[in-house]
Amino acid sequence: MEGARRLVTRRVPRWAVDAGVAVLIFAMMSLVGGGFREQPWRWFDGWAYLLTAAVCLPLAARRTAPVLVLVLTSAAYLGYLARGHLPGLHLWGPVLALYSVAAMTTVRTSLAAVAVAGPVLYAGAAALGITSG
Repeated sequence: MEGARRLVTRRVPRWAVDAGVAVLIFAMMSLVGGGFREQPWRWFDGWAYLLTAAVCLPLAARRTAPVLVLVLTSAAYLGYLARGHLPGLHLWGPVLALYSVAAMTTVRTSLAAVAVAGPVLYAGAAALGITSG
């Protein structure tokens, strides 16, 4: 009983949690994307998997380099959109990165992050046709 309690109360390192979340998000996006075959969206190909990894895997470093992670995930998401793949779940990479910047940096840095991520997220919404204008 004591061993089980120790196992349950053992602290998991934050980096391990972040890496696990990044890999889980990558797996989820890859599974959904790999099974998607609807027009007018481009089928999930090798580039889609590579860009999905570029959107998700940097999230493992979101606590140590939140601004860099935001820039990397946003650039990868733009590349993914530019290739004509379904935006769907991929917007969550930049969203989580933006949240991390807002939670861990100054207000000034957070506002600059919104200036970077806002147009990227808008581009995803526009690709889905859910913007007004």
